[in-house]
Amino acid sequence: GVSLNRELRLLLKEWNLGIGEKTAVEVAQKRLIQRLQLPESIALSALQEILKQDELYNVEEFISNRDLLKSLLSIVLLASDWEEIAVSAAESVQEQIIYQVGINQISA
Repeated sequence: GVSLNRELRLLLKEWNLGIGEKTAVEVAQKRLIQRLQLPESIALSALQEILKQDELYNVEEFISNRDLLKSLLSIVLLASDWEEIAVSAAESVQEQIIYQVGINQISA
């Protein structure tokens, strides 16, 4: 799970979410852990399929391949998870703006 976690962090970082990144990562990682803990996890069967591919002889090779990790993330995390990640990032931005407006208001 560590490598997938790391990949998730890197992926969200690449998306330039700014102040929303921290919250997005927290929500995403929480969802990832939940998805991976599901019985008969879709993730595990997906992983097995990927590992069956001939060009991948061992797990090391698999883990160093970012494209595979990304495709695994897209299988593991549901559309509703990404939606929740997006909303959490947006809320962080919204809170920050409201906070900044509040502390920067000049009293007439």
